[in-house]
Amino acid sequence: MLEEIKVFRNYFYTAFRYMKRSKLFSLINIAGLSIGMTAVLLILMYVANELSYENFHHFKNRIYRVETSFGQGQSKMRFAGTMEALAPAVAADIPEVEKAVRFKRDSRAKISVEENQFIESNVFFSDAEVFEVFSFYLLNGDAASALQEPNSVVITDEMAMKYFGDESSVGRTIFYDENPLKVTGIMQKVQPNTHLAPDFLISFSTLKALGMESQAPWQSAGSIMTYLLVKSEVKKADLLPQVQDVLTRNTNEYISNIFTFDLIRLTDIHFHKACIVDIGPKGDKVYVYIFTSVAALILLIACFNFVLLTTARSLNRFKEVGVRKVVGARRKHLTVQFIVESLITAAIALVFSLFLFELLFPKLNYFLGNSLIPGAHNLNHMFYFVPALLILVGIFAGFYPAMVISRFQVADAVKAKSFTGTGMSGIKRGIIMTQFCISMVLLVATLAVYKQMHFMKNADLGFNKSDVLLIDNPMRNSISEDAFQQFKALCLQHPAVTSVSGVYTVPGVRSKETQTIRKEGADSEDRYTIQGLSVDEGFIPTLGLSISEGRNFSSEIPTDKQGSVILNRKAVEYLSLTDPIDVILNIPRNEEMVPVRVIGVIDDFFITSMQEEIGPLMLYVNPHYYYMIALRIQPGTADDVTAHLQKIWTDVVPDRPFEYEYLEDVYNGLYRAEEKMGQLMMIFSGLAIFIASLGLLGLVHFMTARRFKEIGIRKVLGASVPSILKTLLMDYLRWVVVACLLASPIAFFIVRYWLTQYAYKITINAGLFLSASAFVIFVSVFTTILQARRAATANPVESLRYE
Repeated sequence: MLEEIKVFRNYFYTAFRYMKRSKLFSLINIAGLSIGMTAVLLILMYVANELSYENFHHFKNRIYRVETSFGQGQSKMRFAGTMEALAPAVAADIPEVEKAVRFKRDSRAKISVEENQFIESNVFFSDAEVFEVFSFYLLNGDAASALQEPNSVVITDEMAMKYFGDESSVGRTIFYDENPLKVTGIMQKVQPNTHLAPDFLISFSTLKALGMESQAPWQSAGSIMTYLLVKSEVKKADLLPQVQDVLTRNTNEYISNIFTFDLIRLTDIHFHKACIVDIGPKGDKVYVYIFTSVAALILLIACFNFVLLTTARSLNRFKEVGVRKVVGARRKHLTVQFIVESLITAAIALVFSLFLFELLFPKLNYFLGNSLIPGAHNLNHMFYFVPALLILVGIFAGFYPAMVISRFQVADAVKAKSFTGTGMSGIKRGIIMTQFCISMVLLVATLAVYKQMHFMKNADLGFNKSDVLLIDNPMRNSISEDAFQQFKALCLQHPAVTSVSGVYTVPGVRSKETQTIRKEGADSEDRYTIQGLSVDEGFIPTLGLSISEGRNFSSEIPTDKQGSVILNRKAVEYLSLTDPIDVILNIPRNEEMVPVRVIGVIDDFFITSMQEEIGPLMLYVNPHYYYMIALRIQPGTADDVTAHLQKIWTDVVPDRPFEYEYLEDVYNGLYRAEEKMGQLMMIFSGLAIFIASLGLLGLVHFMTARRFKEIGIRKVLGASVPSILKTLLMDYLRWVVVACLLASPIAFFIVRYWLTQYAYKITINAGLFLSASAFVIFVSVFTTILQARRAATANPVESLRYE
């Protein structure tokens, strides 16, 4: 045992002496591995965070969210919510369901305590059983009774500090709008890796006390999210028909046919495609796969660098190997020695990578919107991975060089013969080609992402998103319609405000309304599902929409308010209308079908992301559905206009803070996650190219040093510096070019698959691959010349004396 310790101690001493003697190569190896490991750690923290959503809930595998599809055919719409009456009926009628919990969100709630008044976005009404289903941890209060009574609220410790400071908050009163609520509990702030992160939980019975319960609890779906806690042995395929049967038993045949349900497991919601009135951040498993692959490829490039440089450098260790074999060392001893050296290099690189990780992780977290788990970068989350990474890199990177070096024959080693077989040359070429091939694929994928983002931001959307301000509208309920008209008139007094509109939603906001319509004279069951949008006469000019037939709404024509609609081109096609103007349609209003007249047709425009197809749309007038106010202003007048709006807002709506945002920012927010992923792809692609170039830099340095005398002889015989540079450059450049040619079809299939998956609008052309190839070749040329220039410009006499 003591002898083995001495042997390993000798290995360590030898490794450090070798690293000290070969400073440049050691530096390149450590730098490449450090950067590669840091990138891998950062990527894997993102991947681990994405895969951790909802994991803190104890019953995560037994909780399902009920989602609702409304309509049929191409106008079918999917909602994250269901009917208000569904949850109690399911819990009562289906034995396999242990609990059913409802949530209703108010994303623009006014919460106040004395002088503290804020607009809060994470206010939820919820059933009393919420703490029996979800692992929301109560710091203070009784989970069984906290939300039993009307006008009860549970708040997070963060909100308690915000509104009450260090004072005890249980039993205190907060105000929801002007309605008092009693604080019955304090819960711990919910982790960010969830789609459901309430700051306020108000008892669901409060809705009835405030007169906010649904008047048609079995017919209106979408805003009430329903979660079912099922028994452990229950399968989705067995449960779903029973949930659908509950709807059939409580409604008529038409409603049970037009509303269909789906069950989404809690842990799948984060990666499930976003639907109408959905909440929480959305992830994409494709990005998880992409970044996991990128991490593996970056680490592979870093390890290939180590293999390339260590194998090349081994040409200088012939005599050392020969002497060790003469004194009795066997091949397995030499293999262990060189793997230990590799592990030591990897360990040093890992130490540096951990420092870099600690430095860069907060920046990555900030870049991703602070969505990563707090403290996820400490060692207890990486306890198993870090040692595994060290062993993986150390053995993988060191195994081949160890095998190559240890197989040198004693006679050749002692005579310092060079090991220049074809195998060595082939491995060198293969590694260079593989590194730049990987870099090329990553770069093409990144350019495709950026091209797609540029297309989405600059394509013709059918509306003008520039210079439009958006304001949340509290005047639709609590204040009379006259107040809205007064505010609208005051807005138009400013010369820079060109139009103002009340509207239910705008492009970029995922909220939608659906309508069932029937053509005049059609059977009662012959109905169409269409998206409805409540607007006024200012909507079309405010968004810059084009009217292709008919006219806009007019405040001067009384029938427009109740009896007129405008369709988009898709709706005209969907309804098979050859001459749509003055066609009579029947739409639901106050639980009956009333006739309306088509007065105009607008060109199609995107109200959601360009990844989704434009659907049939109907515009109509209903002031009670004006959730937002949109104002078009003249370019460059935002500061002046917002100051004017602030003043008149205070006069008309004194109890609400004035807040606004830009339509352009809201709509571009649909692509924010993809834009960030594209930026991360660019960063990691750049790192891959940098690491590959770092290896090429070291290899060129070593190989040109070995050819110093040859270069000196060439110069003595009259060779010019450019011709020598060309000779040295072509040794490496041709393989980089081959790598680009090989990578192009690989990148083509990867990018085409990605575009097909997402129905993106851009096309793949040769320019994409030429740009990536040109950049990769430029980097390799620059790297090679940077090192080869020293040998090419050296004095011939010095070259001939070089040892």
